[in-house]
Amino acid sequence: MEKVLLLNGNYDHLSLISFKHAVRLMFRGAVEAVGEEFHAIQGAEAEFRVPKILRLVKLVRYVYKRKVRFSKANVFTRDHHVCQYCQTRITANPTVDHIIPRSQGGKLTWENSVTCCQSCNYKKGGRTPSQAHMSLKKLPYAPTIMEFIHLKLKETGLAETLNQLLRDASNADAGKV
Repeated sequence: MEKVLLLNGNYDHLSLISFKHAVRLMFRGAVEAVGEEFHAIQGAEAEFRVPKILRLVKLVRYVYKRKVRFSKANVFTRDHHVCQYCQTRITANPTVDHIIPRSQGGKLTWENSVTCCQSCNYKKGGRTPSQAHMSLKKLPYAPTIMEFIHLKLKETGLAETLNQLLRDASNADAGKV
């Protein structure tokens, strides 16, 4: 299911939210549409149009967490859904491979986990890459908050929409001068 980009009152990125949450915020009058792009949702009796980007009417003060939460989905996002051994794009059933296997004392961390296709994961088994005569194409890392937001926007396809809106806004401001 597609997500809606939620911006703070000052146009800072807040999060990606579900259609359901977006509709609730719209009915409460807490958000306004940004741009002209919409998702169409077919209901039982009518079609709803939900904007792809919403902005909160009021500024919400927030403090970023110190780190991006570790999860399988976030590892896939960091690695662009590409196997870090054979470099193939994984469209179905990606797996997370532990570089140093947990059976050999490896930890469940950003630096020890990479996206892997099933065939490479099977080939590597419970061994390290050097024991399996395999090499990583890119070393894993813990992404920063801003880096991860950028990756998530690119993954959802909202980065280009947001860039176009910013270009249009700057062109409109330049025309007023």
